[in-house]
Amino acid sequence: MQTRHQSAGYLPLSASKANTAPEKPPKCVVRQHAGLSFWTITETPRGRWVSSNPFDVPLESYGDGWRTGYAVALELTNALRSQVLSPSAAAEVIEAAFAVPRGLPGTDTPSRHGAACALRSVVSTVLASAASVLMIEDYIKAQIADWERGDVFLAAYAAQAKAATVERMRLARAAKSAKAAKRNEGGAS
Repeated sequence: MQTRHQSAGYLPLSASKANTAPEKPPKCVVRQHAGLSFWTITETPRGRWVSSNPFDVPLESYGDGWRTGYAVALELTNALRSQVLSPSAAAEVIEAAFAVPRGLPGTDTPSRHGAACALRSVVSTVLASAASVLMIEDYIKAQIADWERGDVFLAAYAAQAKAATVERMRLARAAKSAKAAKRNEGGAS
């Protein structure tokens, strides 16, 4: 009788595929999203999505980063104006820029911090301008009211669903009790 270790075709653990060096990862293709120079998407050669980076700016000194950040803001506003990019996609860019960690104070090590600061500056200026020119308060109040109405609706829906579940469970228990009573009644005869 042969054991597993003696069977034909068995490779010792040291020669198995699991212990060999991993194969090289497939070469990936990096392309721009919506033609934006700062948003990259990485895919396999066959087009399978690997990752997306909505704020893929170069690592630069703080001052050079500001120039890059302003260029990103200009490109972003042009893409929004021409409707190449949706507002939700622009929010992804802004979120990624706001998530960039701050650089070390007093050093000028290459980072994305300067570009992120410039984009934050533009966003805050746009918000301040919108607040002074537009009736943005009415819009914000309407959005809050919509969310509150949605909360009331969802709470009512959840209560209705819970009541329906409780009723189904009550009916199931009653049916089970009736079935058990019928079975006991038939067994007593």
